[in-house]
Amino acid sequence: MGDSNIALKTHFMTENTTTEYKLPIWYHAINMLALMGFAISLLAYAGASRYWADDYPYDYGILMFGGELFCYQPDSFAYGGEYLYPAPFYTAFCTLFRFIPEPLFWVWMLAPFVVLVILAGQRAAVMTYPPFYIHMRLGQSTWLMIPLYWLADIASKNGVRWWYGLFMPLAILKPHIAILPFVFLLWYGRKKIIFLATSTIASIGFLAPAFVIQPTWLIDWLTAGRGYKIPSIANVGIIPIHLLQLGETQNALVSDAVGQMIVLVFCGLIAVMLLWGIYQRRGVLTFYDWALIFAFTNPYMHDYDLIILLPMLANRPKRLLIALTAGLAVWVYGMHYTTYWNASVIIPLALIVARFMRLDDEFDEVKPAVRW
Repeated sequence: MGDSNIALKTHFMTENTTTEYKLPIWYHAINMLALMGFAISLLAYAGASRYWADDYPYDYGILMFGGELFCYQPDSFAYGGEYLYPAPFYTAFCTLFRFIPEPLFWVWMLAPFVVLVILAGQRAAVMTYPPFYIHMRLGQSTWLMIPLYWLADIASKNGVRWWYGLFMPLAILKPHIAILPFVFLLWYGRKKIIFLATSTIASIGFLAPAFVIQPTWLIDWLTAGRGYKIPSIANVGIIPIHLLQLGETQNALVSDAVGQMIVLVFCGLIAVMLLWGIYQRRGVLTFYDWALIFAFTNPYMHDYDLIILLPMLANRPKRLLIALTAGLAVWVYGMHYTTYWNASVIIPLALIVARFMRLDDEFDEVKPAVRW
């Protein structure tokens, strides 16, 4: 094990000391045209949905109408159904929507595109990543979690700075996704008290308006429960859900406590086995490994949520190539079953297999998260 790791390290160092290959001008021209084409298509889609169809992308509409109800008609607001976001999402959204309704819509739609272009070093190929397409089509909110995963990936190599805590209010918006980077940022922080203090102060300021408007929102939100939207599940939890026929229809939320416990235990066991296997194979567990397993086994994660992997994929050509190649199968499946995209689970699965086979483009010389 030690000799193979040294060989990988030597190979990685050799690769990165060679002269960088310069791509031809025609490649850059085609790449730029592809980026412009995607940007124009996105603008056309957003404009058509907003002004021609007089509607909003699905999740953006939920946030907008939910924010209006929560902030200005709290007696008519109730958790459940479509309204599953924590209250700070609605308070932030309704405030912005009241003051800048049109700019907010365009920023919401364009920001994920800009973030991805920056992460990918302007590689247009990343735009074919299926979860990103689904995310943009719905006007989803998972792109707000990308800074947390990006910071956690950086922190796993270079440590945590105190101002990282200013981003922690984002974790409140989607705690079922943000729990992993939060734990890692806390783990790698040398001055944990300062990081926690910064996170706490920033989070209190973000939470305060929600408690002022509706003091019981946290209890109401927790008791409402969160089930599994079966058509969009992109993780290994789809196996027990289908085998045990949890939920009367594929569109049902699996609300039965026993059914949810079965799925959670199954996913937990798979996560432990995969983490142990990667550690045995590579001798170290990095944040990227944890993120892959988290994406593959988190039963509350949906297809569009897989964009959280992009900070570790977009600027690493071989990882990105593996993800996009796996994405071809997702596209074929998604085009045939237009409302079912749970085949996205193929993407983290392919990337996990690549970790076992050591097909990544670099040797992970970072501080391990866990040594057993």
